[in-house]
Amino acid sequence: MQETKMQSRKVALVTGAATGLGHSIAEALLEAGYRVVITDQNLTLAEHATAKWQESGLATEDQLFPLKLDIREGADFKAAIEAVEKHWGALQVVVNNAAMTKATPLLEISADEFSAVTDVNQRGTFLSCQYFGKYLAQKGYGRIINMASLAGQNGGTATGAHYA
Repeated sequence: MQETKMQSRKVALVTGAATGLGHSIAEALLEAGYRVVITDQNLTLAEHATAKWQESGLATEDQLFPLKLDIREGADFKAAIEAVEKHWGALQVVVNNAAMTKATPLLEISADEFSAVTDVNQRGTFLSCQYFGKYLAQKGYGRIINMASLAGQNGGTATGAHYA
């Protein structure tokens, strides 16, 4: 019972939580008693996901916080940390989930497409670990969970080489 009480006070931030796997991760955290920051590069999508959970009765207003976070932008991480601290006082868990997948054959990947995918999947996770890692280290506690894909093991046979 003590663990449940502690978890109910913990705040988790999930990148790319408005849709897909991030949405499912956020829902599991809600069910485990966490307060959850629903982030997406599109604030409207994050707000819509939040409203949907509230309307369904899965979460109350004090359990969810929609936030714009484009993981390619350092300034967005700074703004997210400030907003979460102002809203809930602290952050303890970060789930780096946001990703971009494009199943383009290797010889057809343009330089711009390559940059777009790697900016989200690699640079975004790197920036998240730096900004949130520094914040959590200063607080003396925290967890960062980085999601990965099996495509990294199989060489991207079902996805583009830039994704794998």
